[in-house]
Amino acid sequence: MSESNFTNLNCESCGADIALPKGESSIKCGFCGTLNKPSAESQKPSSKQRTLMINAVDSENWEDVGKYATILLEEDPSDYEAWFYKGAAAGWTSRNIDDPSKEILNAFRNAFANSSDESLNDAMDMLGSKGSTLILALARGSRNFAQECGYFNTGDMFSSGWQADTMNGHVNKIFGYINVGHLLTEINRNDRVDSLNPALDAVFIKLYAFLYTSVRFNDVITTKNPFNLSATTWSFTYDPDSEFGLKWLPRVEEIIEAYKNKAYSEESLEKYGLSDADFQDPRIGDAGEAEAAGGCFVAT
Repeated sequence: MSESNFTNLNCESCGADIALPKGESSIKCGFCGTLNKPSAESQKPSSKQRTLMINAVDSENWEDVGKYATILLEEDPSDYEAWFYKGAAAGWTSRNIDDPSKEILNAFRNAFANSSDESLNDAMDMLGSKGSTLILALARGSRNFAQECGYFNTGDMFSSGWQADTMNGHVNKIFGYINVGHLLTEINRNDRVDSLNPALDAVFIKLYAFLYTSVRFNDVITTKNPFNLSATTWSFTYDPDSEFGLKWLPRVEEIIEAYKNKAYSEESLEKYGLSDADFQDPRIGDAGEAEAAGGCFVAT
């Protein structure tokens, strides 16, 4: 038969491409055996693109995730899920020379802005789980690359030193990821939100600790905090009295106080596996992170 005698759809269980003969109301998937009874809504092009996007997410094919999310947003710019995955795809496909933080921030903001009252909890959970995992992984990856590639050693103390471009790029990206984390805390305090999501606040605390954590560079050559002006030879460092500092620090103190006052429910803390260690003052640094092994990391 010609292609026009079939309606192409995806199996609702496994996502396989299957063809429903015209005039038929159901078809059994030859892969997983699921009986598909597609509604008129499920046969719309946008529904197929969503299935393909979710399948790509499940297989961590982030290039395809970004492609299908873009198609969905061209059809419906108010699709909060597509906005989220567009931002996630930008992060997971980024390379060491890229800074995806602004695109992620914009996508996450749009995901929340376009969530309905019915989908709000799902959107918050998506940001708190997958969103937090993304930006923390990107920040750690940037530091791993800086540890391995940001300092050169020739064996002569007078000809060894920092790779300024690599380190300035790392510092700027960490600033960007902290700014995404701050956005998540702003979302957490939006009037639409009934209760604080601890994962959104905890990832901001974890990211802010990067600014106060000394790390090992190039094996055992030197251990420094690249955000501290006294430990570096470039200008892109962190100052609590800077524009970023005046924006971020009050939120740090607010979150620490909120945790002390039990502002997060025990149920929500347990859901995300959070404890006292996740809400310690980040200005003491993160000893666990300081011991992280270096390596030239590429987010793919």
